[in-house]
Amino acid sequence: MILNVIVSYYRNKSWEKFVNDMNSFKYKYHVYLYNKSRASVSSTSDLISVLPLKNIGRESETYLSYIIDNYDNLTEYSLFIQDDVNNHIVDNKIFIEKCQEIMEKNEKFFLFPVTWRPGVGPLIRRIRNGRTKLPAGVGVNAPPTDAIFKFCEHNNVNLPKVYKTETCAFFICHKDMIQSRTRDFYIKLREWLLTDNRNGYVLEHCWKIIFV
Repeated sequence: MILNVIVSYYRNKSWEKFVNDMNSFKYKYHVYLYNKSRASVSSTSDLISVLPLKNIGRESETYLSYIIDNYDNLTEYSLFIQDDVNNHIVDNKIFIEKCQEIMEKNEKFFLFPVTWRPGVGPLIRRIRNGRTKLPAGVGVNAPPTDAIFKFCEHNNVNLPKVYKTETCAFFICHKDMIQSRTRDFYIKLREWLLTDNRNGYVLEHCWKIIFV
């Protein structure tokens, strides 16, 4: 089995320790670091590829760019994470072991209950009929409470009456789940994402119902 690790990088370098800790991972892996900062980043290993990307659409745009560009050549599993792992992963070793467990059990999708900030436990939101109070970002107003309902309607995604979702968008996904939707679906999803700066906060809560 092979795992691709997709890192959405802006300026937090704590991803480096996570990648170093991947040395304990017992399967083949490769890291794709999508650099959305203006700083030059060099690869320190044959296992790391650095790809420049415009700083738009938050981590969701990074994930979608990877899926669109590699749709026909996906590895069996892909792990999607943000660069600030120091904020979200309490113990890299336990996190990496969980990835191995998911692969060994042939699970198709897992959204990690990561921390929001160090010392702050995982945040899980309950969505009812596509409605919930979503967060605002820096310089960005909060999306409307029915934003998930409108997302599903616009992107033809089945909306459960009630579901709970982990936040922060750290997840591992089998290629079968990604390819259960067309490449064109992800292209249109990225176009939708970029129509409003608030849409990244919406999509963060929708990965769980996209990959079902």
